[in-house]
Amino acid sequence: SELTINFERPWRSSNVTMQFKSTPGIQLIDTSIALEDFEGAVKLRYLLEKPGFNNITIKISGEYKNENISSSRVVYIQPKKTLRKPTNQQVVTR
Repeated sequence: SELTINFERPWRSSNVTMQFKSTPGIQLIDTSIALEDFEGAVKLRYLLEKPGFNNITIKISGEYKNENISSSRVVYIQPKKTLRKPTNQQVVTR
């Protein structure tokens, strides 16, 4: 699966990266992406290995006006619910 993350960063920012951490039920393909452009989108690829309450923490860090900055967000991941197909079973009660 993949998650698309749109971003914008200030013109005077530098050394900006997105770092990713997840709960044990998710395997991340990428753990860090450098943001070279000032705006755009990145795709975070992952594998959902265990159903349940899983999340991915996204931490953005870099420099702006000679200061280190960082910000974090959490995305909650759940498997898609599948619809049960009706069966043609008959139930007989006595």
